[in-house]
Amino acid sequence: MAHHLGRYSCRSVIILGQRIDVLKDFFENDLPTDHKFFLEVRHPEWFSDATGRRLLFDLLAKHQVGSTISDASGRRDCLHMELPTPELFIRFIGNGGINKDSDRERIDRWIDRISNLVNQGLENVYFFVHQHEEEDTPVLASYAINQFNQRLGAGLREIKLIAPAL
Repeated sequence: MAHHLGRYSCRSVIILGQRIDVLKDFFENDLPTDHKFFLEVRHPEWFSDATGRRLLFDLLAKHQVGSTISDASGRRDCLHMELPTPELFIRFIGNGGINKDSDRERIDRWIDRISNLVNQGLENVYFFVHQHEEEDTPVLASYAINQFNQRLGAGLREIKLIAPAL
């Protein structure tokens, strides 16, 4: 799997409603071609209208812009599983606290999905872990790295956790 992990260049977030015309104009006239881009959309309109959704992901594919898949327990619509390029960018939002076990289970399910996607031609994976309360994020990121290494042979450098000073 190590050969499937590449260098991440840029990530963009658009939270506005459907404005495919504005996005198309930007891609055709202003999008730099010397960087890799991923687009994250969160507005519910992007997911509720099948025609608009198809136009969006076709536009991304045409311009070789990846899609960011947001895995947030409160926004399952953003877990769209559309890959307009052979790369996967996951924005994983953990719940932390008493929900640590469910966060780990969600990561384990991603490992299974990624394994299947690699067998279907997936070339690169970018897995961004964060939480609203960030104190548990290093532990969750460490868990994700260990799972990527053990189950996918990713060869990622492990995180050395340091006990907090009292």
